[in-house]
Amino acid sequence: GGYAVQPYGVKEIRDSYGDLIFQYQSVEPIEIVAPKPMEKLNAMLKSVVRQGTGRFSSVRNMDSAGKTGTSQNFRDAWFIGYNSELIMSVWYGNDDNTDMTKVTGGNYPATTWRYVMRDIYRNKALPPKLYGFEPEKLKIKDDDEVDIIPDEELEPNIGSFPIIDSGIDSYDRHHNPRGFERLLQNLSNESH
Repeated sequence: GGYAVQPYGVKEIRDSYGDLIFQYQSVEPIEIVAPKPMEKLNAMLKSVVRQGTGRFSSVRNMDSAGKTGTSQNFRDAWFIGYNSELIMSVWYGNDDNTDMTKVTGGNYPATTWRYVMRDIYRNKALPPKLYGFEPEKLKIKDDDEVDIIPDEELEPNIGSFPIIDSGIDSYDRHHNPRGFERLLQNLSNESH
């Protein structure tokens, strides 16, 4: 946690004979955020996934964090999530900049993120836990400082949802049943 990530798009290139032409060379990571602030940031962004607007991105038993976003008039919607191995962003929008009917970062983008991450980790070990403490122990004070408090002092989170593993969520069935069914069908067709 707290290290700069150098993004890359090509891991390696081989010619038609299988000879290696190019291979990405990773660089030594540079710490850009100290451990204590990183712990707090991870805890806050984990809570977005566990009980906030990004809850539809949750993958069972995978420790992840993220942030949803929606622009004015529903023109853009996104979810940017990460675990201890990967960072991935999902964006929904129209090329002509027209609005989408009530699409927010917490519904289609977060759900798409979940399906892609589940596929990535389907046949491999889940990543290690994120660095830092658990969000259940995070409480924001009036002066915007973050404190870790005992579980018994936490107020119950009314309206929280369990981690979602599969199936259609009642939120999407109720708010946009045909749109969500279409999304699931498209994702299913692409994975076969």
